[in-house]
Amino acid sequence: MKESINMGDAANASTGSTGSLSERLGLTGTYHGVCRGYKDQHKAEYLKEFPRLQAMRSKRDHLLRYTPDFAKSMIAGFLKELQEFEDFMESMTEVKWDQYAPNVVTTVGANLALDTILAGSAYTVTGPFMGLIGAVSYTGVPVIADTMASHGTWTEAGTANAPTYTGPRKTISWSAASAKSKSPSSAPVFAITGTGTAKGVFLVYGSGAVSTIDNTSGVLYSAGLFTGGDQAVVNTNTLTVTYAATA
Repeated sequence: MKESINMGDAANASTGSTGSLSERLGLTGTYHGVCRGYKDQHKAEYLKEFPRLQAMRSKRDHLLRYTPDFAKSMIAGFLKELQEFEDFMESMTEVKWDQYAPNVVTTVGANLALDTILAGSAYTVTGPFMGLIGAVSYTGVPVIADTMASHGTWTEAGTANAPTYTGPRKTISWSAASAKSKSPSSAPVFAITGTGTAKGVFLVYGSGAVSTIDNTSGVLYSAGLFTGGDQAVVNTNTLTVTYAATA
């Protein structure tokens, strides 16, 4: 299930309706979120080991952020240790829910994509950064006219608004496009630290975009809500989200 910009009918685009092929700009995409939590029989062990997992994840994020590419091999041993521990912890969990979120590609997001693709010169993307849409102050679906500075029907989750997670927003690294589709090389993982409701996902990129939660700079590329409605998350859950962009 995918959304596209409907140039002939903005109302349809904002509510998720699809238009005729001739009306479409052609930029589409779908988020896919999988939430995992501990199995009841492993609750005690999982909660005992969870602080260690969080500490190792934080160390990984710090190392990856500040280690130059030529020195990445020096932290390979730690990354292998973390992956093995991640696998062990995951063995004590189960899928709590699995949801897709067809997106609305915003006007400003599509404009920036077209400008950089067709008229860019030595362009290096800032971001993209992935964030979560929560239920706090939610009044309506993301619409095609939304921007980072103005999206009055929904709010970002993460710090001030539940559910909270270990920040910052997740930085997306892409695999090479294939068959007119492009996806992250590895799926971002949100480590939930506070109970709340996850409603959807968004991507921000471009000049001024940062990974800081609740920052309103940058260009809102797309936003989408989970088709199954509100999805509950609790402390220690992990929400893995990937994205497939197609043209």
